[in-house]
Amino acid sequence: MSCFNSILLYYILPIMVMSEIKESIESAGEKMKRGTKKTGNRMEEGAEETKDKID
Repeated sequence: MSCFNSILLYYILPIMVMSEIKESIESAGEKMKRGTKKTGNRMEEGAEETKDKID
């Protein structure tokens, strides 16, 4: 195996893979935040509707 292949295999590829993993995790985190916000908004709306029905 040439020196370049060794460098590619042991240094560059793992960095590229870790970058992809990091981006995937960040994307999933953003989706979770948006979902949590939507759920919170729905809960608040439901609470307001319930309060209005009681009043």
